[in-house]
Amino acid sequence: MSDFVHKTFVANFQGEWEGMGADNEVVETFALSTMKNLPDAVKEIVDFLGMQPCDKTDVVPPKKTKHILLLSGKVVGGQPVYVRARMKADAGATGVSVEITARSPSVAVSQALASVFV
Repeated sequence: MSDFVHKTFVANFQGEWEGMGADNEVVETFALSTMKNLPDAVKEIVDFLGMQPCDKTDVVPPKKTKHILLLSGKVVGGQPVYVRARMKADAGATGVSVEITARSPSVAVSQALASVFV
C-alpha cells in the first residue's frame, strides 16, 4: 500500500478527521497474529500503509495493553486519507487485535486502506 500513499503532516488530526466526515468511512477488524506487542504492531502498520503518524501516536507508552494510532497521508492523485487504528494486545497470547477506521473523499480508497490487512 505504501507505493500508493505519501506521508502528509497535519497539525490538527482531530480537526481533519472530523472535517472529512464519516460519509466514506470504512471500518475493518483483524488480528496481527505474528506481532508480539503493541510497538511492533504500530511499526508494522505505519511501514505497511506508508502514512505519517500524527500527534506522537507512533510511540506506545510502556506496559500499555491498548493504543490508538493516528495516521495521515495522500493517495496518488492527491486525495487526503486519514486512518485511526485501535489496538489491543491479546492477553496471554501472541498477537494484537486491530480495528482500522479509514476516511477519505472516496469510499473505494477508504475500503482499500481499511481492508489491506484483512
